[in-house]
Amino acid sequence: MKSILILKLSSLGDVIHTLPLVNILRRKYPDTHIGWAIEKRFSGLIKNHPSVDEIIVFEREGVFKNFLSFIKFIGKIRSKKYDIIIDLQGNLKGGIVTFLSGCRWRMGFKRGSFRVEAISTFFTNRKVTEEGSHIIERNLGFARELEADAGDILFKVPVEESAKRYIDDFLKSRNVYNKRIVIMHPGVTWETKKWPIENYAHLSREIVKKFADTTIVITAGPGEEKPAEKFRREDIVIANGMNLSQLIALLDKCELFIGSDTGPLHLAAALGKRVIGLYGPTDPARNGPYGERNFVVWKKMPCSGCWRKKCKSIKCMKEIGVSEVMEKVEICLDSGMNY
Repeated sequence: MKSILILKLSSLGDVIHTLPLVNILRRKYPDTHIGWAIEKRFSGLIKNHPSVDEIIVFEREGVFKNFLSFIKFIGKIRSKKYDIIIDLQGNLKGGIVTFLSGCRWRMGFKRGSFRVEAISTFFTNRKVTEEGSHIIERNLGFARELEADAGDILFKVPVEESAKRYIDDFLKSRNVYNKRIVIMHPGVTWETKKWPIENYAHLSREIVKKFADTTIVITAGPGEEKPAEKFRREDIVIANGMNLSQLIALLDKCELFIGSDTGPLHLAAALGKRVIGLYGPTDPARNGPYGERNFVVWKKMPCSGCWRKKCKSIKCMKEIGVSEVMEKVEICLDSGMNY
């Protein structure tokens, strides 16, 4: 086994959940060439990662250009002649890439695995059974199949020096460089994951009132700038328009992160930060912030864990009270309280 290719194109949270698998494979097989096929917009997360030897980038463009990019992408994978491909995409697109990869061993989850499209299983010839509750633990099934013991769960997210300098300058310009930083990320890709923006505003006021040495930083990705603008106050810092490397460096500076089940939440957890996750349609047992020092606020309802992207009421998120979240904030920030 001279080479292994990880196929995980997106999204940010899913890429983060794959990092422990790569690290375990590297520890078991230090001389094996490990590559990663990934979309360009997420490639910054594994750039200069110590466990990844090569990044094969897929660039999403227009419909016609997408087809040409896909052909070029497949051609590059085939030219590398990898021995094994591990399909963690679990959908038709991932299945086609896996089948066309030219790899002798094409690994993927068994049919019936959670949130894996059944059609993707037709393109693999070595099936892995999901074990464990969290998606990270389930991904490690591929390591066990390759006789690699799990060991410690490590992420090793690289923080670029240039991004560190940018964030240092950014925080100094806002006069908050020496304060404790609490990051809130109100933006979501699923409407059903949204916690009311007025709740975030209320919570931010409560935190600043109780912890005078703390600054609230609101992060916003592309298309999430409008909710962030509602926090325009003197005691709030808005951080939008940052690239992935800069976001990583900013998260690395914070003491606490608060948000829904999103990529930045999982990124903060991977960096070892305290995290409070606000959950509704997704199951925190599978997708919660990984780490013993993190919290989840989840209102258990008959429809909990529905995984729906649309809902008329979104009651599961609206029922989460500011006071409930503040209780967890106090545990995380008050050094006088034992965890």
